[in-house]
Amino acid sequence: MVMNQLRLARDLGLSQCLAWEPPKAAVTPRQMRRVMNLILGQVGTSVRVCQPRGKSPEHAKGFHPKQEERHEVVNKGEKEAKEDTSLII
Repeated sequence: MVMNQLRLARDLGLSQCLAWEPPKAAVTPRQMRRVMNLILGQVGTSVRVCQPRGKSPEHAKGFHPKQEERHEVVNKGEKEAKEDTSLII
């Protein structure tokens, strides 16, 4: 979809070449991507404007949740080797 938009906008003739790029008669997709923000700013989009939301009611001004209870680290000891009783006759 983006490539289609770039190809359709190509007919507008706008391009932005960097200092080291030679100006070309044919506009490349990369040059069109550089100018796309300018084009969309003039034409506009079908997307609605974002609405501000704010905080949820439970997080009122000055609300500080209590910290979770901390637990100490438990280091397990080494396991003892089991005796092999299967070979005893």
